[in-house]
Amino acid sequence: MNRIEKALINIFKEEGREVKSITDDTVTVVGLKEVTYNYVVNEDLITITNKRGVTEFEKYISSYQDLKITVKID
Repeated sequence: MNRIEKALINIFKEEGREVKSITDDTVTVVGLKEVTYNYVVNEDLITITNKRGVTEFEKYISSYQDLKITVKID
């Protein structure tokens, strides 16, 4: 798994959602419903946008490499 994939998985894990699939420029996430986001990588910064082009997340890839997190949803 490369750095970008690991960052995407950990970003959405932090939100309590699971990544279903990752392509070169999209990520599909499952939570209450299935949503596909676009993403762009600029050096260490990953920008994730919704289908309307509105920025949902702007995170540093290096910050999400070894995230140990447990999520419990009641």
